[in-house]
Amino acid sequence: MADGNRAFDFGENNFVVHSDKTSASTRSESASLENARSKFYDRSHSLVESGGVVSYILQLREAEYCTYRKVRLLISTFNVNGQSPSECDLTPLLDSQVSPPADLYVLGFQELDLSQQTFLFDTTMREDQWARAIYVRLLKLGNYFEVKRVRLVGIYLLLYASEELYAHGFIKDVDIAVVGTGLLNRLGNKGGVSVRFRIFDSTCCLVNCHFASGVDELERRNQDYREISKIQFGRFAESFDRLGIFDHDYIFWFGDMNYRLQNAERSMLDRANRNDLHTQFLRYDQLADMRSKGLIFQDFKEGAIAFLPTYKYDIGTDKWDSSDKFRVPAWCDRILWSGDGKVRQLLYDSVQTIRISDHKPVRALFELEAKVINQEKYKVVFESALKESDRLENEWLPQVALDCLEFTFRKVGFLEPQCQTLTITNTGRVPVHFEFSPKPGEQVFCKPWLLVTPGSHKIKVGEKCLVDVQVLVDKETVWAINEGKERLTDILVLHLNKGKDFFITVGATYVRSCFGISLETLANITYPVRGIPTGDLLHLVNFTKQDTPIEPSRKVPPSVPKEVFRLVEHICQKGLDQEGLFSQAGSHAEFLAIRDALDVGYPEELPGSVHSAAEALLRFFDSLPEPLIPWAYRDMCLHCAQDSVLCMQAVKLFPTSHFATFTYLLSFLRKVLEHEANNQCTAEILGVIFAPILCRFKESEIGATSKPSPLLQKLQLANRFLICLLQSGDRSF
Repeated sequence: MADGNRAFDFGENNFVVHSDKTSASTRSESASLENARSKFYDRSHSLVESGGVVSYILQLREAEYCTYRKVRLLISTFNVNGQSPSECDLTPLLDSQVSPPADLYVLGFQELDLSQQTFLFDTTMREDQWARAIYVRLLKLGNYFEVKRVRLVGIYLLLYASEELYAHGFIKDVDIAVVGTGLLNRLGNKGGVSVRFRIFDSTCCLVNCHFASGVDELERRNQDYREISKIQFGRFAESFDRLGIFDHDYIFWFGDMNYRLQNAERSMLDRANRNDLHTQFLRYDQLADMRSKGLIFQDFKEGAIAFLPTYKYDIGTDKWDSSDKFRVPAWCDRILWSGDGKVRQLLYDSVQTIRISDHKPVRALFELEAKVINQEKYKVVFESALKESDRLENEWLPQVALDCLEFTFRKVGFLEPQCQTLTITNTGRVPVHFEFSPKPGEQVFCKPWLLVTPGSHKIKVGEKCLVDVQVLVDKETVWAINEGKERLTDILVLHLNKGKDFFITVGATYVRSCFGISLETLANITYPVRGIPTGDLLHLVNFTKQDTPIEPSRKVPPSVPKEVFRLVEHICQKGLDQEGLFSQAGSHAEFLAIRDALDVGYPEELPGSVHSAAEALLRFFDSLPEPLIPWAYRDMCLHCAQDSVLCMQAVKLFPTSHFATFTYLLSFLRKVLEHEANNQCTAEILGVIFAPILCRFKESEIGATSKPSPLLQKLQLANRFLICLLQSGDRSF
C-alpha cells in the first residue's frame, strides 16, 4: 500500500494524526447521483427534505426500491499497554471463527504509546508498527486494503476492506473526527476517534474510545461518553448540516470503556467459579447499570457476555492483578452497536491467548444488511409517497409529550457537570424525528456550557427518548462570566420534523472559584474567593488587602496567588518522589475537593492524592484568562528559546504578578527535577506538559493543514524555552 497524505488537526493544543488512504476510485460516481443518494441517506432519520409522512412511507416501502447486500464486519478492541506487536501472535484478533473471512476489519487500540511526548509529534513508531503487523496477517486471509486510520495520542483506529468492496468503490464518503477528554484534553490518553463511511447506500459510523479509569470515576466516564457523542463530521450534501455519530444507519462503539464492578470485592471473584463469573458478577457491572437507567448508550445493544473479565491481568499471564493494588477484575473492554434491527452479532468473546498487556482483547463479528438503491424504482415510490402524504399529512402529524419545559441547576461548580433528564414520548401515529434547532441568527442550538445528548433522534410510535441535559462550566465560560458577558441562561428549541416547536428554558447558578480568575486579581485578595461579595469581578482588582492572610504562619511570596502557593507546598511536602508526577491524571472527585478547599480556605491541608494536586495546579494555570506567559511577551520568549540569558531577560519584562508566579513555578519545577530518579520527571517531560499551558495559542492560530504547521514549530520553541530555563545554571531567579 502506498502511503497517503498526512494531515494534522490541532484541537486546543492537541495533536491528532491521521492518514488519508481512500482511493480516488471510491469517489468516481457522478455528482448528481451522489447528491441524490446523500439527500436520502446522510440524515438517517430525516431522509428527504419533505420529511414526516413521506419519510415514514418511504421506510415502510423500502423493499420496493432497495435490495440488500450482506456485509460481515469484524471488530477487535485492545488496550495494548504501550507494547509492541512483535511480542505476540495477533492472528486471533482477526479470527472470525467462520468462513469466508469478513468483508471489513476494524481494529481499535488504546494506550498505543505511553510515552509522555507522543502527543507532541506527528506520528509514533507504534502507529506504523501495529498497522504493518495487522496488514501482514490480513494478507493471509485475502486481499485487503487500508481504507482509513486515525489516531489521538494513544487511541488508534484502523479500517480495512476487502478487495471487492474497496476496488469497486462500494465504500465512499469516508471521514474522520476526534475528541480528547483526558487531563486538559491532552494528557491522560483519554477520548475518542471515529471513522464514518457509506457502504453501498447505507451509512456506518465506528467509534473507538478510552474512558476515564478508576472505580470511583463513574460520572467521569459518563461525561466522556457525552463529550465523545458531540463528534461531528463534514458535510456530504449542501442542504444538510454536519453529520453526527447518531446520523448513521449503523453505529459500532467500542474500546476500553473502563466501567468497573460496583461494590464487588476481589475476594468474591477469587472464591467464585472462574468459568461462571459472568452469571454471578455482571449484576455489579457499572456499564449495564448506567445503560438500564438510560444515562448512556441509549438504543445501543450489546451481545451476551460469556467471557472472563478483560482487566486486570499480570502481564504475560492469565492471572489477575497480584500487585499491591490487587484490583478487582472487570469487563472494561466492550463492543456495542445500534442499527434498526438489520444487524446480527455472530461472535462476541475475549482473546485469552494474547498476554502482552494487562488487558485481554475483545472481538465481535457482525453481519449487517447494506442497502442498494434502485434509483428508478426509488423515484416511482417517492412520487407515490408524495401523493399519499397529501392525504395523510394532517392525520399523521407528529405528536410528542415532554415531561419538563424548564430546567434549573443550582450551585454549579467549575468543571463539575450537573445533569438532568428530559423525557420525550411519541404519542402520535408515526415515528417522530426531533432535533434541537439553532435560534434565529445563531449557528448552534445551545450555549457552550450546555450539552444536550442526543441532539437529534428518531422515536418509534409509543416509545420514549431520554435526553441528557448537562451544564458544565469550563474555563471559557468562567472567563465570560467574570467579565459580565455571560449569564447561565438559555432557551432550547426542540423541533419536530414536519411538526411543532417546543421551547425549553435552562438556567444555572455558578459557584465562584479561584479557577478562571486572573493572577492580578488573586494576588490582590488575601481571603478565599468564596468570601467575595457577589458583583462584578472587574472591581476586585481594586480591593485592598484586609484581615489576616489565609495562612498566617507561612509567608506567601509577593504577587504569587495563595492558591498556587498552597498547591506547590502540598506537592513539595507529600509527593516530590511520586512516580508519574504531572504525567498521571488524578481523581476528578479529588480535584473537586481540592478546588473547594482552595475556594473556601479550609481544611488547611489539602485533600486528595499528589496526582490530583498536580492536576489541580495544571488546571489552575490552564484556566488563567491571561496565560502565565502573557500574550504580549509570548513571541519574544519564543525567539529567545535557544539562549538561557535572553530567556531570563524576557521573563524579567513580565508584569509583576506574572513574573513573580513564573519564577516561583520555575523554582518549584527545578526542585521536582532534583527528585528525577524517583519521580521519573525529566526536563523534557516537564517541558512537554507545561509549555502548551504556560505559552498558550489562540483558536485563530489553530487549524488543520497538510504540511508541518507553524503552530507545531512554535510549540516546540515554547517547549525549548521552558527547558532552557529549567536547565540553566543561573539560579538568580
